[in-house]
Amino acid sequence: DRVCMGDHVSFHGGRGFDGLIQATALAALCDLEIQTAVYLLPLRHPVPVARQINSLSQLAPGRFIFGVGVGGEDPKELLMCGVDPHTRGKRMDESLQIVRSLLDGLPVTFNGRFFDLDGAQILPVPALLVLFVVGGRSAAALQRAGRLAEGHLACGHRREIRGIDFYRRGECRRRRSYGSELASRPAGLVRLRLLTRHRSSAARGNDGTALQIAVREV
Repeated sequence: DRVCMGDHVSFHGGRGFDGLIQATALAALCDLEIQTAVYLLPLRHPVPVARQINSLSQLAPGRFIFGVGVGGEDPKELLMCGVDPHTRGKRMDESLQIVRSLLDGLPVTFNGRFFDLDGAQILPVPALLVLFVVGGRSAAALQRAGRLAEGHLACGHRREIRGIDFYRRGECRRRRSYGSELASRPAGLVRLRLLTRHRSSAARGNDGTALQIAVREV
């Protein structure tokens, strides 16, 4: 089983919970697999986020999946955090690259449009690779998932089928980088629906109360 955590800084008038704090609290109380679905990464600086993920990975090695999204349903939330809503996709791309590199443990020098780092480093290296999943309905989200993550998080639609080639290319690149460690762990498409708790093919019936996580290899 897997438990998914939402994330908002200030959604429609101030509502929200921090997804990584919720994930950490739950990780300390159970042995379930935990995923942010989705963490609004463009609203944060990637270096402290990498430290938070690193700490969580030490507390729950191999049990945390970092699901991210660009947000935008409430543009005021982005503006409140000093982020131009029109730049959130590009910020996401830079942030994912930086977080992944920092989790690899080597010094990171990065010169981008939004972030500049000179020899930044986060240690210790997580014992197991932290998988990244990108959420979103757009073609850009599909491409981002293929280039920078291990999977795509979809919400009740079939547009993700168009992105299979992106996943295949990205998966090959990641398997070359991480070898047998990634080969033994799931990657692909993740679809969320309000159905059952089973992580398998779609179950019959719908009581509208629980969450199904269907994982498909591509």
